[in-house]
Amino acid sequence: MSYIDIIIDNLEGGYYHPDMQSKLKNGSSMLESGETMYGLDRLKGGTDVTQSTAGLAFWALVDKYYQAHHSDTAYYNDKANGKKKDIPAEVGATLKAFAQTIMDNRFNNYSKQFLTPSAQQIVNANPALTLQFYYSGWNGSGNFQKFANIVNNAVNSGINNPQKLYNLIQQKRRNMGFNNAISNNLFATGADKLDDIIKRYFNLDYSEKKKKFIIPLLIAGGLMLFLFSGNKKKRRIK
Repeated sequence: MSYIDIIIDNLEGGYYHPDMQSKLKNGSSMLESGETMYGLDRLKGGTDVTQSTAGLAFWALVDKYYQAHHSDTAYYNDKANGKKKDIPAEVGATLKAFAQTIMDNRFNNYSKQFLTPSAQQIVNANPALTLQFYYSGWNGSGNFQKFANIVNNAVNSGINNPQKLYNLIQQKRRNMGFNNAISNNLFATGADKLDDIIKRYFNLDYSEKKKKFIIPLLIAGGLMLFLFSGNKKKRRIK
């Protein structure tokens, strides 16, 4: 499975138009997003999302099938996967191909621009790190650069363990300094989902949250064992 499939299936949603916002219970979470599909924002996504050859083809196909449904919440989060009779699954497959071209180009361009050659080599050799930065393409160039700086500095200091580098990015995701609580929550939730995804798709368990939970559990277990052993000894003395 490609990175674009993993991200669209697990991290990014389907169709949304601002005309739906007032009708949705979670409409406030869309903030000031424009029309979006697979997390690609037609208003704020950047010229590579809207004006590139693949971007123009992507939105032309979106218009063809969704223009009549801008305010119809029945089409909210639809991924063009054949669940709507008037939008066959072949449309989704074509949209994904265009989205992959857009995001492959973004990943390659941002990687060359923001990652050092040595950091880029480590990222490209590890699927969990590749996924981190491929997904960061959706977070915009500014956030991609923030994550890249973390990895660049770590690699320059001698840290080249992929798991450690991955968790440095995860720590940043969970502590992003936004003024908007919704944005903070989305980044933290995304970090949790990434931990689950790399375990399911790549059989890699990098989660520090799990380790932080296990260590106190082991300490508590050891303490209980010590107390139990002490009580047994006391009973024998009696």
